[in-house]
Amino acid sequence: MKRKERTRRIRRDRSGGIEGLPLQLMILIVIATLGTSVVVGWMNDIEMPKSIGDVTVDNDSIPLGSPDTNGNRATKERFSVYVTDQDGNPVEGATVVITGLGANDGRGGTVYSTTDTNGKAMFGSIYVKLNSPVGHIGVNVSKAGYGEDGSCRIAVIA
Repeated sequence: MKRKERTRRIRRDRSGGIEGLPLQLMILIVIATLGTSVVVGWMNDIEMPKSIGDVTVDNDSIPLGSPDTNGNRATKERFSVYVTDQDGNPVEGATVVITGLGANDGRGGTVYSTTDTNGKAMFGSIYVKLNSPVGHIGVNVSKAGYGEDGSCRIAVIA
């Protein structure tokens, strides 16, 4: 009789459950929890994409000299372009290209410079064809991993 009482008190769980839950469900919950923690860990290592933030010029306008025999006018002053990222940090190694009004380096080549560690690109004499008293040249900036920006323009005055 003692044996029958003991078997009545200890019930056999034929479905393999632990405290009412099937063993397979418990294993699934453990695997899902581990998988979620691995994915969240990977996501913490992902960096936000970088982009070009501001492109500014130290001069609002640039005066031009008299036209040469080809109709080109050279800038009278040096100017600098400053490039920062979306957080306001200087962008080093960005390519800055001056476009519009036939901008060239005096030999017909493209006018460009690269930013230094302070995000600054310096330009000396550039030549443009300007038939009116005022015009605008464009400043195009690009860097791999940051994208491109062409929103900055500089007024040139004859």
